[in-house]
Order: sequence, then C-alpha cells, then structure tokens
Amino acid sequence: MEISTDDLIKVTLLSKIIDEQKILSEQRAQLNKLKRHAGAQAKLTTKKLKLLEEEGVVEKYDTPGRPSAAMKDPDLWDKIYDSIEFGAAHAKCRKVIIKVRTVKHLHEALEEKYNTYLSRQCLSTYLQPHHQNTFAARRHHHPAKVSLASVARTEMKSHVDEHYCLASVKAAKMFAEVFANEAVIISQDNKAKVGLGTPAVGRTFKTVQTVNEPVIIEDHDFPVGSKMKLIPSVYLTIDPTDSSNTLRTGKLSIFIRPEYFIGTSSETHIADLESIVSNEEFFTIIKKDDEVKPIWILLVD
Repeated sequence: MEISTDDLIKVTLLSKIIDEQKILSEQRAQLNKLKRHAGAQAKLTTKKLKLLEEEGVVEKYDTPGRPSAAMKDPDLWDKIYDSIEFGAAHAKCRKVIIKVRTVKHLHEALEEKYNTYLSRQCLSTYLQPHHQNTFAARRHHHPAKVSLASVARTEMKSHVDEHYCLASVKAAKMFAEVFANEAVIISQDNKAKVGLGTPAVGRTFKTVQTVNEPVIIEDHDFPVGSKMKLIPSVYLTIDPTDSSNTLRTGKLSIFIRPEYFIGTSSETHIADLESIVSNEEFFTIIKKDDEVKPIWILLVD
C-alpha cells in the first residue's frame, strides 16, 4: 500500500469533502422545509374536515391562498381604533393612561372585547410599518393609521417670550455667520437631573398609538419624580463656518455636579468653559492661529 505525500491531493480531497458537506446541509434544510409544509397541509386538512363534519361548511376560494382577515371581518379597522383611542370626552385620560402599549396588548384587547383572534404577526401587518421604504413594508396591506410609537419627552409649557427668544437665537446665528472666522457659538443647558442609584438613561418604552395622536410627556425642566441629586451641564460648541445651516451639529461636552453640595452657578459655568478651552479636542473650533477666537456667542436658557 502506497501513501501519497502530495499536498495537492490533500487540498483537492479536502475541498471535495467540504463541498459534499455543504450539499448535505442544503438537502437537510430542504427536507425540513418540506416536512414543515407537509405538517401545515395536514393541519389544514384536519381543520377543514372538522369544519365539514361539525358545521357542514366547505371552504373554497377563487384564488390561491386564504382570504385576508379584513375580508373576513370588515369591521377590523374600527375594532383596532376602538381598542386604542379614547373618546373625545376622555382628553385627560390620554395623558395619564395608555390603553395599549404593545402589539401583544392590542392582540389581547381584540380577543377579549370582540372575540377576534389574529396572530401577532398577522395583526402587525394591519399597522403602519416602522420604515415605509423597505421590503418588509410591502406586507403591510391596507394598514390602519396606527403605529408603534416611541414616547417623546417634548411637552413643554408655553411662555410669553418664546417668539422673542426664537428671534434672538436667529439673530445671534446671523451675527455669527457674518464673523464666522472670528466667532464661536456655545449652546449650554442643564439637562434632566439624575438621582443617585437610578440609571441616567431609562428604557424608552413604546406604545401603540394612532398616527395623529403622538404620545408626549413632561419635559425635564418640569420634573414630577423623586428628588434629584446630580446635574449634567451640557455644552455644544458650534463652528459658524460649518454649521450646516443648523445649530445642532458640533462637539459636545458634559460636566456633572452634585445638586446640593455644589450645584450650578456662573462660577461653575466659567470653570466649565475654561476646561473646554484647554481641551485639545475643541482647538479646531475655539481657536484660530493658536489664539482663542475673540467673539463668543452663548445660547442659554
């Protein structure tokens, strides 16, 4: 018996073995798929036979596939809206009560109130898709104006000077653009106070809501929770020469201080600005020719 030591034969045999293993894997997957299809057909046959024996009904469709749930139940959209929306007399309830939070809860509400059973996957196709321009959105046939919306922390109290403040910010932006090479814009705000022992960023819960009624809760400037301990001071440094016509792009820095022992004041803000000036990450915005820009525009509340 002769044993070959040629590496080429070894590589050839190894590649053939890998190819055969790949073919076997594909055949196993195809076989499992056929088994699942056969099982589904058997269940469907059993269901039709039971329906024929108990009720004497024969299901026959003109086109391939089963009719849609909306075709069987024309009131499906009204039932979805009634399970989610409050009436006009319950305006206050919208702000404190969430009737349906997820598709699972909507599924349970339809089954409990109207004895309408739909699978969660089927029910989700009758809601607005998360992204309209995707292949998955094609499955959402004739959806209701209901979607799974994230809660936005944007509700704020109105103020008599809000139009004046907006005009002031626009004027400051125009002034900075005139002296773009000599100016820098710094937007400062104290964000939501964070209690010790609680996460700084909680889980963003979602809720099923009609498209025309977004869910909003109080802004961080009007806290309703427990006493807070830490104050994050956020500074957004903006280069007027590269603002992209907005005041939302730039470099961010965050300083955190205890509320009761130190708090925030003009002295702490000056210390924060000095730290920003000495930070090399901000030299491209703060300085010009190794010198601090002479014009600073501070946007504060």
